[in-house]
Amino acid sequence: MKFRDVKKQLLSVSVLFTLGLGGCSNSGVNGETSLAGGSVSQTAQSEATSTSESAEHNLSSLPVLTYFDFDSAALSAGTTMVLDSAVAKFAKNPSARVVISGHADERGTREYNLGLGHLRASAVADYMLAKGIDGLRIKKVSYGKERPLLKGSNDEAWAKNRRVEINDE
Repeated sequence: MKFRDVKKQLLSVSVLFTLGLGGCSNSGVNGETSLAGGSVSQTAQSEATSTSESAEHNLSSLPVLTYFDFDSAALSAGTTMVLDSAVAKFAKNPSARVVISGHADERGTREYNLGLGHLRASAVADYMLAKGIDGLRIKKVSYGKERPLLKGSNDEAWAKNRRVEINDE
């Protein structure tokens, strides 16, 4: 994907968030959420998880973290290797469900980073869908720059915060 195309997509997503349409779900992916106005608004299923689920249904090695280049939602070869491993574990647990959360570093506006986080979460979800995982088992959320993994205004912090996390729902 060319940089110009990414910028156009991010602008479009930013406009949608600004208009309050950021919570609309993508086809094939259930329960997409977005962070707007300081709180998470859900468009589908409850976040309550059942503690009575057996351990076999949990993906014990989660969370899975994947990292992205600056201003990019492109999946690198290293990222796809990590995702292939997660998909294999996910496929062995047919009732398991995950939340894919997209994050960005602190640079850029809130709206821009929400859009970028959304594109990153969508890229990972689309990859999982292409590998045969049912979209009803996936929930997406974008936090943009609101939940940094590492605080700081330096290259190390920025690199750690440009990520997608895959967690048990």
